[in-house]
Amino acid sequence: MPLIRGGRKELVESIKKIGKESSVVIRVIVRDVGGVLKAEKEVIEIVEDGLEIGETGVKKLIGGYIARIDGLVLIGVLCLNFLYRGE
Repeated sequence: MPLIRGGRKELVESIKKIGKESSVVIRVIVRDVGGVLKAEKEVIEIVEDGLEIGETGVKKLIGGYIARIDGLVLIGVLCLNFLYRGE
């Protein structure tokens, strides 16, 4: 079913919005995890090096998820543009 140009633009914007919202949610999770790690350090006195390793590992993991979301958004936009390129 062909999409008119305006409909395609709306789909692209929706895809980008979903990707942006997903990235924001992941960043909030990172912030919350960082807070938990710091609280745990205060409560049970985690060794400073261990805490830093934990924070670094979480940041790397989350960075990977954000990169995947960005990639999926790009793929979605490219697919829409490819499917409806002649319209």
